Amino acid sequence: MSQGLLRGMAFIDFPNITSSGMGLGIRRLNFAGLAKVLTSDTTPVGCAAYIADIGSRQELFRELDRSGLKVEAVSPGKSVDGRLIFDLIVGAYRDFYDVGILASGDRDYVRVVQEAKRLKKTIWVASFSSSIAHSLKSCADKFIDLDKYVSEISFQMYPTICVDCRKSIEVPFKPISGRPVYCRDCYKKHPKTKSI
Repeated sequence: MSQGLLRGMAFIDFPNITSSGMGLGIRRLNFAGLAKVLTSDTTPVGCAAYIADIGSRQELFRELDRSGLKVEAVSPGKSVDGRLIFDLIVGAYRDFYDVGILASGDRDYVRVVQEAKRLKKTIWVASFSSSIAHSLKSCADKFIDLDKYVSEISFQMYPTICVDCRKSIEVPFKPISGRPVYCRDCYKKHPKTKSI
Protein backbone atom coordinates (compact mmCIF):
# COMPACT_ATOMS: atom_id res chain seq x y z
CA MET A 1 0.00 0.00 0.00
CA SER A 2 1.51 3.36 -0.95
CA GLN A 3 1.90 5.89 1.85
CA GLY A 4 -0.60 8.33 0.33
CA LEU A 5 -3.29 5.64 0.63
CA LEU A 6 -2.72 4.99 4.32
CA ARG A 7 -5.61 6.26 6.42
CA GLY A 8 -4.30 8.90 8.81
CA MET A 9 -6.06 10.05 11.96
CA ALA A 10 -4.60 12.93 13.99
CA PHE A 11 -4.97 13.30 17.75
CA ILE A 12 -3.97 16.79 18.96
CA ASP A 13 -3.16 17.38 22.62
CA PHE A 14 -4.30 20.99 22.39
CA PRO A 15 -2.85 22.28 25.69
CA ASN A 16 0.53 20.69 24.97
CA ILE A 17 0.84 21.93 21.39
CA THR A 18 -0.39 25.47 22.07
CA SER A 19 1.80 25.99 25.14
CA SER A 20 4.84 24.57 23.30
CA GLY A 21 4.15 26.89 20.38
CA MET A 22 3.85 29.89 22.68
CA GLY A 23 7.25 28.99 24.09
CA LEU A 24 8.61 29.52 20.57
CA GLY A 25 6.78 32.82 20.14
CA ILE A 26 3.80 31.49 18.17
CA ARG A 27 0.97 33.71 19.37
CA ARG A 28 -1.81 32.12 17.33
CA LEU A 29 -1.89 28.72 15.67
CA ASN A 30 -3.36 28.21 12.23
CA PHE A 31 -5.40 25.09 13.01
CA ALA A 32 -6.23 24.28 9.39
CA GLY A 33 -2.53 24.51 8.57
CA LEU A 34 -1.66 22.26 11.52
CA ALA A 35 -4.20 19.63 10.42
CA LYS A 36 -2.79 19.71 6.88
CA VAL A 37 0.81 19.31 8.11
CA LEU A 38 -0.12 16.41 10.38
CA THR A 39 -2.04 14.41 7.76
CA SER A 40 -0.23 15.47 4.56
CA ASP A 41 1.35 12.07 3.87
CA THR A 42 -1.87 10.14 4.43
CA THR A 43 -5.47 9.99 3.34
CA PRO A 44 -7.00 11.94 6.23
CA VAL A 45 -9.87 10.17 8.00
CA GLY A 46 -10.04 12.37 11.07
CA CYS A 47 -8.35 15.14 13.00
CA ALA A 48 -9.41 15.89 16.57
CA ALA A 49 -8.28 18.52 19.06
CA TYR A 50 -8.60 17.51 22.72
CA ILE A 51 -9.29 20.53 24.90
CA ALA A 52 -10.83 21.31 28.29
CA ASP A 53 -14.45 22.48 28.01
CA ILE A 54 -14.72 25.73 29.88
CA GLY A 55 -17.51 28.17 29.09
CA SER A 56 -15.30 30.92 27.71
CA ARG A 57 -13.97 28.73 24.88
CA GLN A 58 -17.03 28.57 22.65
CA GLU A 59 -15.54 30.93 20.04
CA LEU A 60 -12.34 28.86 20.03
CA PHE A 61 -14.40 25.69 19.53
CA ARG A 62 -16.14 27.31 16.53
CA GLU A 63 -12.75 28.35 15.08
CA LEU A 64 -11.40 24.81 15.47
CA ASP A 65 -14.53 23.41 13.82
CA ARG A 66 -14.25 25.87 10.89
CA SER A 67 -10.63 24.74 10.49
CA GLY A 68 -11.73 21.16 9.92
CA LEU A 69 -10.79 19.84 13.35
CA LYS A 70 -13.24 17.86 15.41
CA VAL A 71 -13.40 19.35 18.89
CA GLU A 72 -13.22 16.76 21.65
CA ALA A 73 -14.28 18.89 24.59
CA VAL A 74 -13.22 17.33 27.88
CA SER A 75 -15.25 18.12 31.00
CA PRO A 76 -13.58 20.47 33.48
CA GLY A 77 -11.48 18.55 35.96
CA LYS A 78 -11.15 15.55 33.65
CA SER A 79 -7.97 14.50 31.84
CA VAL A 80 -7.41 15.68 28.26
CA ASP A 81 -4.66 13.04 28.03
CA GLY A 82 -7.00 10.29 29.21
CA ARG A 83 -9.65 11.08 26.60
CA LEU A 84 -7.05 11.24 23.80
CA ILE A 85 -5.50 7.94 24.91
CA PHE A 86 -8.91 6.26 24.97
CA ASP A 87 -9.77 7.43 21.44
CA LEU A 88 -6.35 6.52 20.01
CA ILE A 89 -6.53 2.97 21.43
CA VAL A 90 -10.20 2.41 20.53
CA GLY A 91 -9.45 3.67 17.01
CA ALA A 92 -6.60 1.17 16.76
CA TYR A 93 -8.73 -1.75 17.99
CA ARG A 94 -11.61 -0.84 15.65
CA ASP A 95 -9.27 -0.25 12.69
CA PHE A 96 -10.33 3.38 12.16
CA TYR A 97 -6.86 4.30 10.91
CA ASP A 98 -3.59 2.89 9.58
CA VAL A 99 -1.47 5.77 10.86
CA GLY A 100 -2.19 7.48 14.15
CA ILE A 101 -0.64 10.94 14.32
CA LEU A 102 -0.16 12.11 17.89
CA ALA A 103 0.49 15.85 18.23
CA SER A 104 2.15 16.16 21.63
CA GLY A 105 5.56 16.01 23.17
CA ASP A 106 4.39 14.54 26.49
CA ARG A 107 6.20 11.41 27.67
CA ASP A 108 2.96 10.19 29.30
CA TYR A 109 1.95 8.91 25.84
CA VAL A 110 4.84 6.44 25.49
CA ARG A 111 2.84 3.42 26.67
CA VAL A 112 -0.16 4.21 24.47
CA VAL A 113 2.12 4.55 21.44
CA GLN A 114 3.68 1.18 22.27
CA GLU A 115 0.23 -0.42 22.65
CA ALA A 116 -1.04 1.00 19.33
CA LYS A 117 2.09 -0.32 17.60
CA ARG A 118 1.48 -3.72 19.20
CA LEU A 119 -1.92 -3.58 17.51
CA LYS A 120 -0.07 -3.20 14.17
CA LYS A 121 -0.70 0.53 13.79
CA THR A 122 1.90 2.98 12.61
CA ILE A 123 2.30 5.91 15.00
CA TRP A 124 3.81 9.25 14.12
CA VAL A 125 4.49 11.89 16.75
CA ALA A 126 4.45 15.60 15.96
CA SER A 127 5.86 18.20 18.30
CA PHE A 128 8.15 21.17 18.53
CA SER A 129 11.74 20.00 18.99
CA SER A 130 12.13 21.95 22.23
CA SER A 131 9.24 20.14 23.91
CA ILE A 132 9.45 16.54 22.71
CA ALA A 133 10.26 13.92 25.32
CA HIS A 134 13.15 11.78 24.05
CA SER A 135 11.32 8.57 25.09
CA LEU A 136 8.23 9.54 23.04
CA LYS A 137 10.26 10.51 19.99
CA SER A 138 12.26 7.29 20.08
CA CYS A 139 9.24 4.99 20.25
CA ALA A 140 7.41 6.67 17.34
CA ASP A 141 7.63 5.30 13.79
CA LYS A 142 8.17 8.84 12.52
CA PHE A 143 8.78 12.24 14.13
CA ILE A 144 7.23 15.34 12.58
CA ASP A 145 9.29 18.33 13.73
CA LEU A 146 6.78 21.21 13.86
CA ASP A 147 9.67 23.70 13.99
CA LYS A 148 10.03 23.12 10.23
CA TYR A 149 6.40 24.15 9.61
CA VAL A 150 6.08 27.33 11.70
CA SER A 151 5.01 29.42 8.68
CA GLU A 152 2.25 26.91 7.80
CA ILE A 153 0.91 26.45 11.34
CA SER A 154 0.97 30.00 12.69
CA PHE A 155 -0.61 33.28 11.78
CA GLN A 156 1.56 36.36 11.50
CA MET A 157 0.35 38.90 14.04
CA TYR A 158 0.13 42.62 13.22
CA PRO A 159 0.23 45.40 15.81
CA THR A 160 -2.56 47.99 15.66
CA ILE A 161 -4.80 50.15 17.86
CA CYS A 162 -8.44 49.44 18.75
CA VAL A 163 -10.50 52.27 17.21
CA ASP A 164 -12.84 52.41 20.23
CA CYS A 165 -10.72 52.12 23.38
CA ARG A 166 -7.34 52.99 21.77
CA LYS A 167 -5.69 49.95 23.38
CA SER A 168 -2.66 48.45 21.60
CA ILE A 169 -3.55 45.02 20.19
CA GLU A 170 -2.28 42.41 17.74
CA VAL A 171 -4.46 40.87 15.05
CA PRO A 172 -3.86 37.90 12.68
CA PHE A 173 -4.51 39.99 9.54
CA LYS A 174 -2.93 43.09 8.06
CA PRO A 175 -5.08 46.10 9.03
CA ILE A 176 -6.42 48.07 6.04
CA SER A 177 -6.70 51.85 6.17
CA GLY A 178 -10.30 52.95 6.57
CA ARG A 179 -11.49 49.64 8.08
CA PRO A 180 -12.01 49.67 11.85
CA VAL A 181 -10.19 47.14 14.00
CA TYR A 182 -11.42 46.41 17.51
CA CYS A 183 -9.99 44.64 20.54
CA ARG A 184 -11.89 41.57 21.71
CA ASP A 185 -13.99 43.50 24.26
CA CYS A 186 -14.95 46.33 21.91
CA TYR A 187 -15.70 43.90 19.07
CA LYS A 188 -18.43 42.31 21.22
CA LYS A 189 -20.14 45.71 21.53
CA HIS A 190 -20.63 46.11 17.77
CA PRO A 191 -23.54 44.39 16.00
CA LYS A 192 -22.44 41.89 13.43
CA THR A 193 -23.20 42.79 9.84
CA LYS A 194 -25.11 40.08 8.02
CA SER A 195 -24.51 39.56 4.33
CA ILE A 196 -27.40 38.90 2.01
